[in-house]
Amino acid sequence: MDVERAATKEETIKTSDTKASVPPAASSGKYIPPALRAAAAAAAESSGVVEVKGEQSVEQQKLRRQSQGLINRLGDSNIDAILTDFEGLYRTYRRADVTSTITRIILDTISSRSNLVDTFVVLYAAFVAAVHKAIGVEFGASFVQTLVEELVSHYEKLKKMDAEVEQMEEEDQPTKGKECLNLTVLVCHLYNLQVIACPLVYDLVKMFLGEGSGDNLSGNAGNGQSSKKSGVGMIETDVELLLKVVRCSGSQLRHDDPSSLKSIIQLTQDRVNSSSSPSNGKPTKLSSRSKFMLERLNDLKNNRSAKAIGNDSADPSSTVGQALTRMKKYLGGMGKKRTIRNHEPLRVTLKDLKDADKKGKWWLVGAAWTGHAEEDLEKAEGMTRFLPMSAATAKKGGALGGGASDEQAELFELAKKQGMNTEARRNVFVTLLSSEDYVDAAQKLLALRMNEVQRREIIRVLLHCLGSEKVYNPYYVLIGQQVCKDSHGMKVTLQYCLWDFLREIGEKEVGGRSMASRLDDGANEGEDSDEDDQDDEVKARKTNPRRIANLARAYGWWMAKGSITLNALKTINFTEVRSRGVTFLQLMIVNTILSTQTNSPVAQTLKPPKGSSGDEGSSSGQLKPLESVLLKGTSGNQELCKGLLLFCQRYLDRNHLKSLVGKERGVEFTLTRLEWGIQVMKDVLVIGSSSSFPSP
Repeated sequence: MDVERAATKEETIKTSDTKASVPPAASSGKYIPPALRAAAAAAAESSGVVEVKGEQSVEQQKLRRQSQGLINRLGDSNIDAILTDFEGLYRTYRRADVTSTITRIILDTISSRSNLVDTFVVLYAAFVAAVHKAIGVEFGASFVQTLVEELVSHYEKLKKMDAEVEQMEEEDQPTKGKECLNLTVLVCHLYNLQVIACPLVYDLVKMFLGEGSGDNLSGNAGNGQSSKKSGVGMIETDVELLLKVVRCSGSQLRHDDPSSLKSIIQLTQDRVNSSSSPSNGKPTKLSSRSKFMLERLNDLKNNRSAKAIGNDSADPSSTVGQALTRMKKYLGGMGKKRTIRNHEPLRVTLKDLKDADKKGKWWLVGAAWTGHAEEDLEKAEGMTRFLPMSAATAKKGGALGGGASDEQAELFELAKKQGMNTEARRNVFVTLLSSEDYVDAAQKLLALRMNEVQRREIIRVLLHCLGSEKVYNPYYVLIGQQVCKDSHGMKVTLQYCLWDFLREIGEKEVGGRSMASRLDDGANEGEDSDEDDQDDEVKARKTNPRRIANLARAYGWWMAKGSITLNALKTINFTEVRSRGVTFLQLMIVNTILSTQTNSPVAQTLKPPKGSSGDEGSSSGQLKPLESVLLKGTSGNQELCKGLLLFCQRYLDRNHLKSLVGKERGVEFTLTRLEWGIQVMKDVLVIGSSSSFPSP
């Protein structure tokens, strides 16, 4: 017993001495500056004393267990529920603790030595993007900085290992982990999901190529080793990482900043050529992976869609592409359920993250920042050069510079003259006039970072440009067809814009809102209604006839190709159509019939097929496309059928068709085909007005 008491007393003395040597912990009522906390922690570490865990550490452990349990249950179906639980943790614990805990758990999971499946990484990237939107830029900035620090650290370790492996025999070479590769995939998918912007991805690509930032973010750059490999070829690790970036985010990089991509491709080709150049008199054979990477880069450069190989993110039919589509759809709809605190991606660079301790973090609101240096502005490339980086940019002539800036400045000036008074309208206008073709324009328009209300401006600006052209331009029509094909919301906006235009040319009863207001005010109209009708008639006469013709031809094509249906005309009172409305509907119906008989939006008249006389033998056209348009647009709506039938009988007889087609040479076949089409339309409408036939 005496021995036990002595031992217990000795342990008590040691414990009290240990506690006495520990720096005093922060009390609940006293604030200790971070510098003093760091000094106290350093003193405790140098003395070899471990701080006794108190109540705060117990809370952190509890937070860690709760966070780990939630992330372990993370899946496609419950990501929104997991996000809600984490929002509760942010309200319960300190925000910095929750942010650091989430960051540590996710990075520990992703930085695995084995190669992770891309769909697994996409899920975690989507969760980070969701927290970034729901919590704010503080979380995204902290996560991205820690992620890039670990990525650069693992990359430096791989470079050292490669240098050591070259001096070893093949049997003694250690196996390389996939930590750097997995973290690179996470960065790429964070870029795909709009957490970060393209400058950071381009900086990482330059680092893999041995250009740009040779300094280590983790502070190990002072050892005299630099990652800049001037004149040195690429190794297998660099090729693997570059190929992964190209497969995960290549198409998005080309879309966001094609000029920087060209310089990257040129630099890559130079590095690959230097690695395959003769060394010590012996030429080095180019690896198959390097050849494949160069092929993919050339496909990107020439805007050729590569063949679906494996699980490329660019292939929407692949498992990774499908996962990305689902996550983008979820992230896009987050604003309907909760408040979104961040909308824009972080446009930080590798140098910004490296100099964060020296210059500050400009991407955080309220944080100190010394500003970009002059040499940083000179080194900026691509779209990064065009965007304002600091106040010094404005002193040097604004955010635009170079040849591309002059063109953009002209487009923005033209946008102002055309009445594009919002940023969304200006962006749509510049995209329309600067795209290579209608497919490129449609992709860029749908990729613009706009909310649902702003996306409606795509159709409005498109119709404005189409109506303002002196000569009908099918470029805008094909863009409208493509965006309606890719987005159902564009079809709805196209219908509303049709109603707006019909009200503009005098059909003020068109559209639910106008009809409701007219009914509400019907009892109080009296003599004022006559004055309003006269005002509407004057406004309708001021509408440019060229604009009416262009829009009628465009809507005729869209109706023939399924972008909009004849059901959009259901709100028109065909018994009281005004003169401008009659002209518009005549042209639209005629162009709908003609568009069902051709695949070219340029053709204004039809030509008889080869081998026919051009008259009676070829009077019948393609019946199935025309019937499909009529049945799809009028099915189940007897009132619409009766109204269209009345309009055809009044305003689309042979004499009216002759005046619409004109008296030019070669229009006889077109006139014959139109008479046939009007007769088919009447037959279908007669059946539809008498009974409700099923949709095709």
